[in-house]
Amino acid sequence: RLRHQATIQSGMARRGQGVASLGNDRFFLTANPASNELMAWADRWLVLGRAYLLFYNGTVFRQAVSGISDPSSVAVSADGQYVYVASRAERRLIAFSREEFTGTLTELDSITLPLRPEQIGIDANNVLWVAGPARLPELSGASRVVRVFLGSDGVPQSQETVYAGDGIVAASGVARGENRLFIGSF
Repeated sequence: RLRHQATIQSGMARRGQGVASLGNDRFFLTANPASNELMAWADRWLVLGRAYLLFYNGTVFRQAVSGISDPSSVAVSADGQYVYVASRAERRLIAFSREEFTGTLTELDSITLPLRPEQIGIDANNVLWVAGPARLPELSGASRVVRVFLGSDGVPQSQETVYAGDGIVAASGVARGENRLFIGSF
């Protein structure tokens, strides 16, 4: 059974969506600093690149990366060396290396996706799974799930669409089991 342990608040952590743990009370959080809904809408649809990725070190938040447009999700490799951020508005997945001692992120590369990524996850084989609608959910219910293969250097190498169809409306989550793929939708 789960129990509430603590609540962490910060003015920096507005409109947080994606969260990925590094363990020991440390995590990454995607956030949009817009002070009101109109500015948040403008940032999302005009691709202004005002949002950021925050890092919580167990005590305080700090900006790990800025200038991302509409970041929706974040994932960390099992060894903690690589961090991946999905930009919904830009339809891309951005790879970063993480310096272990300082936690500083350095952008490695990115890959364009055939969907608006809502959720990313990484499996035990260092394969990224990305789910999202093919177009705006308001225009089409077609969803996609993409598998992104990573090089030994953490850089996205290639992608493969593993699901593309109208059976699931606006995919918003994905998880891989032993012989199954679970797709969530909103």
